[in-house]
Amino acid sequence: MLLRQMQYFLAAVACKNFGQAAKLCYVSQPAFSLQIKNLERELGVKLINRNNCSFELTPAGERFYGPCKKIVGELDVLTKDMQILSQEHLPPQFTIGCRRNYSLHSLINSVNTINSSNNNYHLKITYRDYGELLDMLKKGDIDFLITEERYDDYSAFNSELIGSGSIMVGLTPGSFPADKKFIDVSELKNYGCVIIVDQKYESQEKEFLSQLLNYHGSFTASMDMADSVTYLVDKLTPSFIPIAARGRAPKFYKNYTDILPIVKNNEPIMMNYKIYWPKDREKLTAIAQQLAQLIKNHK
Repeated sequence: MLLRQMQYFLAAVACKNFGQAAKLCYVSQPAFSLQIKNLERELGVKLINRNNCSFELTPAGERFYGPCKKIVGELDVLTKDMQILSQEHLPPQFTIGCRRNYSLHSLINSVNTINSSNNNYHLKITYRDYGELLDMLKKGDIDFLITEERYDDYSAFNSELIGSGSIMVGLTPGSFPADKKFIDVSELKNYGCVIIVDQKYESQEKEFLSQLLNYHGSFTASMDMADSVTYLVDKLTPSFIPIAARGRAPKFYKNYTDILPIVKNNEPIMMNYKIYWPKDREKLTAIAQQLAQLIKNHK
């Protein structure tokens, strides 16, 4: 006798209709009916009398119903207890929130190094937009945030520098002379700026880039890197997309755009990249410092 067959029997009694019970159990009605027949065959008795207009338990079905319900209920409770017990014996998990398009190779390798070398805790990574990640860190939905340093108030968090890098731009092909070595922010005023961001955090991303690049032109939001290319290759509306020099973005956009370093006042625009964690969770400090050091050391 299978537990599934007993569960199907209880569903049939609850619904008093094989069709509805089959839907409740996420199986087809023929498969459901077959399992009920197999259960009756194994028990050697008929459990249910049914036709197009009626549904009723036989005397054997009435007698079987109570113990069947008790057994299935006790097994459900036992299963949940064992699942809770298994969770209690797992090491604590900590979640790292990371900006999309960050240097994934160095981060993933560093996390794998930590996870494979200790049994005291486990790290996992989630990738989101900056605004969403900062909200998650404030609410405690993630434990660490890896991102470029922005103009926000980070006073509630500890931080550790993990690296620095310059900003580049991917430009609509052919929109600047081929021998140009760099581009000044002032030269972008007549170009549209393409950004990759969820609509909910679009205004926040625009504000940040306006401050960083002293740019006050038009913005176009795209869903991801592939979607952004459709705007960047349109020569009727020349555009650019800011790109962190570290990470996978330059290699990707080099296939579709002209890549140039961007300068402001004849100086490269630099970004610091940090890992943040709440000040009221000092126990996370050692983990953050170890992770930061591994990322720094990764080539």
